[in-house]
Amino acid sequence: MCKKARLNPTGEKQLLELQHTHTATLANLTLYHNALCEISDIAAQIQEAKLNPAITEVAEGEDARTELPTFDIPLSGGGKSVR
Repeated sequence: MCKKARLNPTGEKQLLELQHTHTATLANLTLYHNALCEISDIAAQIQEAKLNPAITEVAEGEDARTELPTFDIPLSGGGKSVR
């Protein structure tokens, strides 16, 4: 039969500390991975905006749509129009 090796109390404590450190490291790596994914998505959006400047122009032109339109309205009798 095979006997199971037992760690001394100091070794068990070190093992538990190592396991906790490992778990914390994995959690940090997940956070970094998620941040890198977001950065990658934003970089792709910037690249797409550079390749399609018309999209940017439309977004900038939206302010122009808020201005009121002008109409030529002829005045009666004078033949002049008002803007």
